[in-house]
Amino acid sequence: MHGQDDDEENCVLPSLKNIVTLPDDTSPRASCSRLAPKKGSCQVAKELFMDKDISNCEYQKEYKFCQIKGTQGNYTVSCNISRCGGQVQVRTWIMSGSFKVDKFNSSSHLERFIVSLIGRASYQPGSAFCFIDCSLSQIEPEDVSPTTEFLPRYMFENIDAELFDDDYDFDLHSASQLLLIPIDFRLKTKKHRKKKMININVLFIDSVSRHHFYRSMPNSVNLFENLNARYMAADVDSVDAPLVLDFRLLQSIKSRTFESFQAFFDGFVNPYVKPFGTLSNPPDPLKVHPLLSSFKQLGYHTLWLEDMCWEWEWGISKNIGVVNKSLDHQELWLKFKHALQKTLIDDMGSTFANCDILRANNVKDHFHGPNAVCFNGRHQHEYHLEYLRNYQRTMIEMHLPYFSFNEINVAHEDTGLRIQTLDKDLAKYLHFASSQKNTLTMIFADHGNSYGSIMDHTPEGQIELFHPMFFVIIPKLVRSFIGDVRMRNLIKNQNRLISILDMHYMLKAFNSKSNDSVSHTQNHHKILKKFPIPPEGLLSEIPANRSCKDIPTIMPNICLCEGFDFPVQNDSQYALIADFVVGSLNNQLLRQQNMQRVPPLRRRCKHLQTTAFQNVMVSHHIDHTIITLDVIVETEVPDETALLLAAVKLKTRPSYSLELMKYDRLTVYGHYSICADHGVDLQLCICSPHQNGIHVTPNILNMFNLSSPLLTMETKTIEHEGVLQECILIIVLKNKFGHSYRVSNNCDKAVFNLQFALKTKNLFVSVEDVHTVSVGPRDTIFLGTAVSYTFYTQKKEWTSDFLASVSK
Repeated sequence: MHGQDDDEENCVLPSLKNIVTLPDDTSPRASCSRLAPKKGSCQVAKELFMDKDISNCEYQKEYKFCQIKGTQGNYTVSCNISRCGGQVQVRTWIMSGSFKVDKFNSSSHLERFIVSLIGRASYQPGSAFCFIDCSLSQIEPEDVSPTTEFLPRYMFENIDAELFDDDYDFDLHSASQLLLIPIDFRLKTKKHRKKKMININVLFIDSVSRHHFYRSMPNSVNLFENLNARYMAADVDSVDAPLVLDFRLLQSIKSRTFESFQAFFDGFVNPYVKPFGTLSNPPDPLKVHPLLSSFKQLGYHTLWLEDMCWEWEWGISKNIGVVNKSLDHQELWLKFKHALQKTLIDDMGSTFANCDILRANNVKDHFHGPNAVCFNGRHQHEYHLEYLRNYQRTMIEMHLPYFSFNEINVAHEDTGLRIQTLDKDLAKYLHFASSQKNTLTMIFADHGNSYGSIMDHTPEGQIELFHPMFFVIIPKLVRSFIGDVRMRNLIKNQNRLISILDMHYMLKAFNSKSNDSVSHTQNHHKILKKFPIPPEGLLSEIPANRSCKDIPTIMPNICLCEGFDFPVQNDSQYALIADFVVGSLNNQLLRQQNMQRVPPLRRRCKHLQTTAFQNVMVSHHIDHTIITLDVIVETEVPDETALLLAAVKLKTRPSYSLELMKYDRLTVYGHYSICADHGVDLQLCICSPHQNGIHVTPNILNMFNLSSPLLTMETKTIEHEGVLQECILIIVLKNKFGHSYRVSNNCDKAVFNLQFALKTKNLFVSVEDVHTVSVGPRDTIFLGTAVSYTFYTQKKEWTSDFLASVSK
């Protein structure tokens, strides 16, 4: 690992050895310095990720029934289907949302068909591939084994029945080749490259921190080193070698992709809105056209390539607001096709092959395995990068400008190891991309791994979560197009705090006629007026004094800059903050269960029970303070806890108030889907995945594990018209900094209405007005927290009490 110190206690920040700098730079040093890595975290990372056996696809045999060779306008096809019992079927994707099936009983007929696909008169976007399905009945027995069988029968059972004739049966010894088809773009597009136009090549690799890229991708890092070594060894004015810029301080917007895509394509981030749930659709579809339109107007061809299944609930279908599980296949496709037309995306390459690839791996997405995503003896990303290489080579041969965006999810999984399967293939592809003299290549991530194993072992994992990697490869012709002043700014900005928003406005500026015509964020989105985003993004000089308050982020978030968030001791006042977080989330859970009409004794997701809190960070602002902290809760799985990262705002104006801003669940929770209550946000659910059983509400007095030594508990009863209401119990958690309140109904049938009001002095309170809550059978409802925060109220006496009345 470059820049890695072997000392177990002291870790240093990774960086390229060959760093391109400005030797005559006299600008002030950037005020933002990256948070120092936590002591011992490099040793933890070494134990978790280095020198491990990495899965590959060698357990599968690769079959090549057809091969295509040549270049644009001069392709040759050779096929051999002798192993297939005299017959294969070819599935080609058509823009009706399904496969067209053709059967062939000779290699020559198959060759002619493949040639016709290359030269077809009407190209359909996303159809640049086919599957050649073969029943291996003629293969010698030793060639087929449980480890070399490729497509299990279940795969074909998941595909529409009309795609296969009854008389053509796939046995267990079947194989399928994914063949990528070159497309002759002369059939659709005329030459349209103006003198000053460059290609834009964007590689987005989901969930890769800067540190994890350096520790996991040595071949790719070495390529960057070698490119810069060539650049630095030659005369800068005449050197034809590309240079690599390494942006060291990319601040993540959120630990999720959708909001990062909003920033990249739409130039927009709303730091104030409550994010939609993990399993919900975005309230508004992702707007891709604000960025792509500026390129389309100049004649660019646009490509969106990703490795997700378009039918599933992640990927572009979710981003553009298509996913709807109530729709049948054809309805979903029509909705998808209609939404896609609005995006200004011309082509989706081999994207529509992904559903079959993922089904063959017995998964619907990449997020929880397998350890290697394979198809016919090759990694899925090999097809991805091969298509990208072929597409770009064709576009360059045809002198057609292109904008390509390519999403790879290989790193989005639990172990943190699978990204290593990408390294050699990515380095090989980037070597090709760097040789394209008129192409700017960007490689970046939106955030680090949001639930990987490093989270369980060191607080550094959370810092890495908000510190993604970002590199740019710039050949000489592109440097000439950018110009000297802008290039100096780019080089300088490697050490400045930046945002994905800066990428958006850089790309917009490439196509502007003048600085005045650039769509500036203050005009484009009123909500961002308070954030000084440079009008040309990274092409402008980022101010040296830029800090996290100058860029919009979505809480909970950790600023990369040293000194912005202050670590504090985990003392008693933060125990009340942690209880406020969990109480608020339990209220959300209960509301969702009630909306789904889940009876108390049938609830599977139990109330969150706090066991500890840690990593408290504080940042002070003019009229508020933001506290971020980890809250650890019990789970139903032995030796497992759930980790929640939460952000709480303490506002001083117009009154002292307490607000839960946002939260993220950082540990794995996908496996709870098999036992969760229907309609409940999975991030809120703790249930019994192995038993799939009903949760029985525990005795309310045993629910609060923080009660000793940081919090003590009292219970109070309420009278109504002189009669003690035995079902209703007020629970008070307290310490020297304040109180936290709940009401519990311990009866099985009665429903009560509780009117409740806090009476406090010199405390931050989560509720200010008198409010009424309906307390159903066996419900426990969080009522509010009142806490003294010493930064504001250190020498002030405080009081806390409540008024409550109950009625049936």
